Amino acid sequence: MTNSVLNEKKVTKSKNTENLSQTERIKIRDGNRVVFLELDKIVYFIASLRKSKLIDTGGNLTVVSHSLCELEQLLPKPLFVRAGRHYLINTGFLHEVDMRKKICTLQSALKTFVLENLSERSLKTITKNSNFSISI
Repeated sequence: MTNSVLNEKKVTKSKNTENLSQTERIKIRDGNRVVFLELDKIVYFIASLRKSKLIDTGGNLTVVSHSLCELEQLLPKPLFVRAGRHYLINTGFLHEVDMRKKICTLQSALKTFVLENLSERSLKTITKNSNFSISI
């Protein structure tokens, strides 16, 4: 676990020279080093006192010195959606919402993440505010 700080209020853009696509990234300061993390590698944030923990696609955890409320203001919507008091999720990884079991499943190519004990209101917010191309 590393102590990190979201250093910029705006999302920075960088060019990927392989496919020339635009990738949105955030800059996280960690002591003497700075980590640049692509938004599409962030699965979710979880509240931890006045800080947050960032969980990436590999399941790695990074402590961020910002509250979920602050992060919610900084990160693009509808890509990031608040799921109750404890989670801010990247809807790009949304796999399943089960209202009966009160869980939300997020899935990356490497791992599956299950967020449990979510309120019905939180689950409805996730499904309502998530950005989908097709809804059947």
